[in-house]
Amino acid sequence: MGMKNNYSSAKTRLRALLAAALIIAMAGITNAQSVGINANGSAPDGSAMLDVSSTARGFLAPRMTAAQKAAIVSPATGLLVYQTDGTAGYYYNSGTPSSPSWTQVGAASGSSQWTTTGNNVYYNTGNVGIGTTNPSLGLLQLTKTSGNNVNLVLEQSGVSTWDIRNSATSGNFGIYNGQLGTVSMAIDRANGYVGIGTTAPAKLLQVGGNVRGEVLIAGIDGSSPTLTLDHTATSSGRKYTLYSGGSSSGNFDIYDLTANAARLTISSTGNVGIGTTAPAYKLDVAGDVNVTGNFKVNGTNIPTTSGWGLSGNASTVDGTNFIGTTDNVALNFKANNLKAGRIDPAGSTFIGYQAGSVNTAATNTGFGYQALYSNTTGDYNAAMGNGALSANTTGGYNTASGNQSLRYNTTGVRNTASGYASLYSNTEG
Repeated sequence: MGMKNNYSSAKTRLRALLAAALIIAMAGITNAQSVGINANGSAPDGSAMLDVSSTARGFLAPRMTAAQKAAIVSPATGLLVYQTDGTAGYYYNSGTPSSPSWTQVGAASGSSQWTTTGNNVYYNTGNVGIGTTNPSLGLLQLTKTSGNNVNLVLEQSGVSTWDIRNSATSGNFGIYNGQLGTVSMAIDRANGYVGIGTTAPAKLLQVGGNVRGEVLIAGIDGSSPTLTLDHTATSSGRKYTLYSGGSSSGNFDIYDLTANAARLTISSTGNVGIGTTAPAYKLDVAGDVNVTGNFKVNGTNIPTTSGWGLSGNASTVDGTNFIGTTDNVALNFKANNLKAGRIDPAGSTFIGYQAGSVNTAATNTGFGYQALYSNTTGDYNAAMGNGALSANTTGGYNTASGNQSLRYNTTGVRNTASGYASLYSNTEG
């Protein structure tokens, strides 16, 4: 009986010893090899201590709040958890157990640079660089050290394409129209000149084409604002400039740069000059004027065709060409801006300097210097000769033939004097 119990006890101790040895052996194998967890019995990857694979289930990391994550005591470097609140996601300790630093998986460092909200992504902490690691020039910096242009393309599919570019060769800035295949606007980096319709502007603003609408051009540092219209690309084209304050302060000029001459000037008082930059009248023309149609003075037409020349006329037609009036108006002549002749359809005729100077009567005739000079209402008088009837005022029906004849007659009537100074002193007879 005693033998049997001792045998059973030894057998039990042997089994325990074998089990312990098996466990130790298995532990040695586990420490030396990878462990695989899968449903198909495949061997684990040799580079991994733990290889978990599945096509139907996933790996579930510990889940906790941000506060619970921060409360982990001495978290190992690389410890991984899933944060469920705040900015949710996988976090790992990128610091040390004594000084943990929790970093979200996918972030560059510290905290997430980009935030996703639905289909939108945004970043509002600093500048963004493309082609540079130091975007210090602005919110978005595109940098290219070599090669083609630096381009920012704006495309609305099927509608339009715009290309904002910095030229790789000249360094000029341009806005490129993809539909037209041309640069719509260019800025020269050397001088800041802006070109619209041209890539080589020669002025502060140069437009290669037509302009519609309102344009304001202000002078810089007291200089005259100008607008230049250049058509010299054609063989007969000219180049004009519109100046404000060009020829003189306050003047507006249309200047022909091809001929280097002002063509039209408007002064500050509103006078217009053609051929002169100092117009003294509302219209001041330095040169010949050709008028096609009517030329009016105070609303009255001044004939512009078939005129008589000051130096004589040729090819006239007797009976057709004439000097005179075509209506019932007297024809007057002047010398030294004083009366020197008058032919009145009412009946009076005077020829001579100051002859009939103040006459108002209808039927008097005077030939000679100051003939009937003072006559006013005296009628039916005939005076021939210098000074004949020159003092007559109201006398009528007098005939004086000869220089100074009836010289002092004033109111005398029905007198006849023939010869030099005849009836010279008669006054009232």
